[in-house]
Amino acid sequence: MSPPRHGPYRTLADVVDRTELKEETIERLIRAGALDSLGRPRRELLWQLREVMGATRTTGPAAGGRTVTGRPMGLRLPPTPVPELPALTEYERLGDSYAVLSLDARRQVVSLFRPALERLGAVTNASLADRGPGPVRLGGLVVTRQHPMTARGTVFLALEDETGMVNVTLWPDTWARLRGVVRRHALLYVEGMLQREANVVNVIALEVRPLPAEAERVGGSARPGATDREASLSGVRALGYSGMRRG
Repeated sequence: MSPPRHGPYRTLADVVDRTELKEETIERLIRAGALDSLGRPRRELLWQLREVMGATRTTGPAAGGRTVTGRPMGLRLPPTPVPELPALTEYERLGDSYAVLSLDARRQVVSLFRPALERLGAVTNASLADRGPGPVRLGGLVVTRQHPMTARGTVFLALEDETGMVNVTLWPDTWARLRGVVRRHALLYVEGMLQREANVVNVIALEVRPLPAEAERVGGSARPGATDREASLSGVRALGYSGMRRG
């Protein structure tokens, strides 16, 4: 009996058969958590996706009733059993979410580093509204990175944490010294000077370092290490890379 064409999706094969979406699209849906309702781990679904796609292509309407590899077209063999796979870490889940959607519905990525930021003496962006001018330490995700031609070498960052956004300015000499770090990393730890003009808050950066490395240095999290964190958060890094603008 063929599966129903309406109602909740029951299996990965059901999704592939009924939606007729491309493999790349379904992979992105899995990574973003859109198929968690199937009740199977995401690694398992990703492992089986290509095999399920291939089986569906050879049994679907496009096959025109022919047989493939000696099997009747209506026969779909069950997917190969999945080996034991490690559970998806929160860092990996977040990285996939940012890579696919550029955000995560459950949490903002900087919240993972808050314990380490507190050890570093960093404050949240929201708290800046109640602070006077002076030294300040922050951690955040680079949302935009602007280098206007009219600014004569000054670079402006929009740095986001789990509480809000703040503008960070790098004067030309600071940018020349720190451009490698700012260009390579989307998650940054910033030491600077808070400036206030009426209700407008701005941070003048003096030092900028990669946030995962700083978190590892102060023991913000035992696992994974800084290198592993950055690897699993590749989606977040890519988001930061895309921010450089000239205009």
